[in-house]
Amino acid sequence: MRKFLALTKVQLKSGAISTTDGTIKQWKKILLYIFLLVCMLPTLVLIALGFYHGFDFMRTFGQAGYLMNIGYLITAIIIFLFSIFAIPSIYYFSKDIDQLLTLPIQPEMILTSKLVVCIIYEYLFTAAVLIPMYGSFVMQIGFSFLSLLVFLIIFITLPIYPLVLSSVLTMIIMRFVPFFNNRDRFNLIGGVVVVIAAMSLSFWLQTMNTQDMSSIIQALMDGNNSLMQIGTILFPFIPAASIATYYGDFLQLFLYLGILVISFIVFLFCGKFLYFQGAIGSSETSHSRRKFSNKQLKESTHHSVFRTYVIKEFKILFRTPVFFTNCVLTALLMPIIFSIAIITSLDGLDIKSIITPQMIDQLPHVWAYVLVISFIVGGFMGGMNMISATAISREGTNAYFMKYIPVPISTQVLAKATCGIILSIFSSWLLLIPIHLVIEYPIYLDLIFLLGSALSTIIINLASILVDSHRPKLVWEQETAAVKQNMNGFISMLFSFLFAAVCIALLYMLWVTVVICAVVLLIAQIILVIVLYRSIKNASNRLLNSI
Repeated sequence: MRKFLALTKVQLKSGAISTTDGTIKQWKKILLYIFLLVCMLPTLVLIALGFYHGFDFMRTFGQAGYLMNIGYLITAIIIFLFSIFAIPSIYYFSKDIDQLLTLPIQPEMILTSKLVVCIIYEYLFTAAVLIPMYGSFVMQIGFSFLSLLVFLIIFITLPIYPLVLSSVLTMIIMRFVPFFNNRDRFNLIGGVVVVIAAMSLSFWLQTMNTQDMSSIIQALMDGNNSLMQIGTILFPFIPAASIATYYGDFLQLFLYLGILVISFIVFLFCGKFLYFQGAIGSSETSHSRRKFSNKQLKESTHHSVFRTYVIKEFKILFRTPVFFTNCVLTALLMPIIFSIAIITSLDGLDIKSIITPQMIDQLPHVWAYVLVISFIVGGFMGGMNMISATAISREGTNAYFMKYIPVPISTQVLAKATCGIILSIFSSWLLLIPIHLVIEYPIYLDLIFLLGSALSTIIINLASILVDSHRPKLVWEQETAAVKQNMNGFISMLFSFLFAAVCIALLYMLWVTVVICAVVLLIAQIILVIVLYRSIKNASNRLLNSI
């Protein structure tokens, strides 16, 4: 037990899932967390209101307890989906694996310590869903000390099952499928599978047929909280957890804990017999043995320095699985998600036969509306891919190399931002494809959209890389931390949301016409691009001194 506690303490201190750089002062961390909490308050309020009115509505059918099932199910699904991608990086591909494997420590002890660390860091998300759920339950149904005690036990233990499930699946794959015993392959394929699975789940929920809805409505009308008995094959503990919380039933609580104990025993068994065989050699990455001829080397020197650096950045983004799935793939899938949402919402309705290009062209000031919309879309897409927001952070401990190569820091920073700008513009322009499939309109509106979206995309990417230049996250154990656990990406998304909010607010002001709104935003964005472009040089000098 002493070894286990010491190992767990080391795992926590190493910051395997740290959200801040180790060089940030403590008071800055506190301010950052307060800022993030304030930003999350609207979301927490919406969650609480959803559960509050949900309990009130479901109580009329005698099914108020089913809200417990929904809250626990949402929490378990989100933890499971995210852990599918995070668990391999923590268990197999972190930098401490080579040292831990040489120590006289049992494999199940290593895995359990890492599991405990993962559970601790999942409490933040768990609290964001379950605390508003239980608070709404108390206000609508009533308070019970037994129910509160059961809820606290379930709150502490809920992340165990989804994390154990993803851990067991990962260990089986790493042991018996040698193809995946490579960090790059596993991260790339695993990340794509997780994203596709999430999209498929969303599409399935949107396309539930009428018969399914009828059966659900019939179950609702039965009353007596009969829906609470409904469980899932993937998460069989949910009915027991819901009934135990709603009624303060300790028998159901023991059933819930029994399921967790069985799953943990399976986890230890797999760790003992599968982990070492899959972990040995997993820290290796793929490499190319390609040889360049003298002719190819001479041709490569004909390109400009800026172009060469942009190509180099794109190669890193596409060849590093974590960067590809979190930065590139997200931006490319957004138009697909948008297309699916449009097609499923129309339900076969032919808009082209109703609205003609001539009707659109006759709308007053249609160009101004399109321009403002393009500003909003471009700003939103500019903050989604996080390429510019993590450009410096992705260098990690190799950032000092930026000082040694004969390329100005400002040129390197602008080249990194250009990658984000190009991909953001490309993903924004892809959104025109599903729109053209639904409705026909004059081609000049496309040109206006291309101009406006490109301008706002440039602003968001330049602002994002300025943030990352000011506070890069250069200390991380694995590539995942540079992207997923980097607050600069979150700040970039806040910028994009704020930018869109300003455009919408200005558009809906009664004393501003759409033409004035479009012109003011256009002039303001041109000025902002010039200011941000010039600020890159000062930020680059500051970055040069800080590395």
